[in-house]
Amino acid sequence: MTENSQLASKKVHVEKIVTGEYVESEGYGVLRVSDGSKISRVRILGTVVDRYVSNDGEYSSITLDDATETIRAKAFKKRADTLAKLEIGDIADVTGSVREYDGEIYINSFAVQKISDPNFELLRKVELSQQVELQSSEDKPEKLHEDVEALILKTISEVGSDGASLDDLTSVLNDLDYNDILEAVKSLLHKGDLYEPKRGVFKQV
Repeated sequence: MTENSQLASKKVHVEKIVTGEYVESEGYGVLRVSDGSKISRVRILGTVVDRYVSNDGEYSSITLDDATETIRAKAFKKRADTLAKLEIGDIADVTGSVREYDGEIYINSFAVQKISDPNFELLRKVELSQQVELQSSEDKPEKLHEDVEALILKTISEVGSDGASLDDLTSVLNDLDYNDILEAVKSLLHKGDLYEPKRGVFKQV
């Protein structure tokens, strides 16, 4: 069975990757991480803090920092140009396979997207926080709630002067759980950060 069919790409913090244990299994590598799960393909979002392109253009690498740790992403031959286009300071969303060479765990990149929308970063932060929430039996972290509220306020400010309905919010923030959005809107109304100029439409105070 190929790694592509066995394990799907997983959005994770870099720290989870670099602290994992790389294991060769049935012809491909998997990473055992701290929660006991195994991952092979990952998707990470971070700032490019270093880059390298070989003279012949057949190899390129970037170092990504997501504020939890740093990791290198590498690309070879036809894919080398995808990383070579990035500059230090760019925000990049990288998908690839976890690999290890000479004691270094890195990402063998096969898909790269340069990110210019700040909402994308905040949304990924919320998604990763929700993963932690699902893995824990504890109450929802307060930080997750604050992140959802911040994303809602930002979305409402960008929708327009007429405000945004709950349908507008769930449509734009479609990767978030509906109940999380609803609870955050209620909280913002209670705190006075939002008001309803008409029923079901929300505007910032």
